[in-house]
Amino acid sequence: MRVKLILALVLSLISSGVLAGGVEGLVSFEGKNIAGVTVRAFAHIPGSFGPDSGQPPVKSVLSGPDGSAKLELPDGRYVIDGIKKNKGNSGSVEEGDLYSIFLGSPVTVQKGKFTQAGLNLARAGAQKTKKGGKTAVKGVLTHKGKPAQKAYLFFYSSPDSSFRGQADITAPVASGNFSVAVKPGKYYLVARKRAKGGTSGPLEKGDLFNYYAKNPVTVAEGEEIEVEIPLVQRLDELEGGATSSKGVKILVTDSKGAPLKGFYVMAYPSAERSGHPALSAGPTDEKGELFLNLSEGGKYLRARKSMGGPLEEGEKFADATFEGGAVTIKVK
Repeated sequence: MRVKLILALVLSLISSGVLAGGVEGLVSFEGKNIAGVTVRAFAHIPGSFGPDSGQPPVKSVLSGPDGSAKLELPDGRYVIDGIKKNKGNSGSVEEGDLYSIFLGSPVTVQKGKFTQAGLNLARAGAQKTKKGGKTAVKGVLTHKGKPAQKAYLFFYSSPDSSFRGQADITAPVASGNFSVAVKPGKYYLVARKRAKGGTSGPLEKGDLFNYYAKNPVTVAEGEEIEVEIPLVQRLDELEGGATSSKGVKILVTDSKGAPLKGFYVMAYPSAERSGHPALSAGPTDEKGELFLNLSEGGKYLRARKSMGGPLEEGEKFADATFEGGAVTIKVK
């Protein structure tokens, strides 16, 4: 009932012409902007992520000759994806389709603003199931047709974190191939390879990533699911150079305002700042800066010298609260 009410409200606003803003960006495949890609906006529904909600998109458009796409939408939160069906295919994502989901989703649309959301497509591969063996997910991460080196594969049992923060399983992938034992269940697979290394922090231009096109993957007892995930580059130019998907700029300084390098920032949903953070990023660079996507909440921030676990005795840290705009955290 709740899902139907959300969709009914969104659709009524569209039909009445009350369109205050939306989403725009470029669509690319193998370094070239392409036309004829169906760019879709799905109402963000907790417990699902875009098309796996089973609901139709709120609105869709085809990318133009220059690869540009613009969706006018009422205020709300949306998951954005793009798909170009391979000849003979129909329905959900199939082998050979070009596909991408915007990992800055869910996008918040506000009156008078258009959020930038670029899509870098990859060709979906086959998914195979082997029964009667170990319970696992195996496969290969690739980039430009070759095994991706020194990447990470993240397993999320729920999409409600929007694939930010700590995953249920973080698997290092040294040379493309992987095999990860899992418990029976449903998993969303996201692969990332940061040029600077590490498992956390916002993706920067040139980093490799992808959201598995056939997410979520359901694994039964004794099943081994085989997948291929082609990685694509994070390209600022697909979003008009905007930093919206990078998040909020956070500056960490000492008490005199000098930038502090090597600090991590965690965002918590409550002022107690206990338990697992909703989001985390770091370390800060030479300028004391990092970016954290705070669109999912978690406005109670903590900067500290180490990542994860309770504060150690004597560890330097400082707290701040996000109120909108850039944040400076002074460590005394």
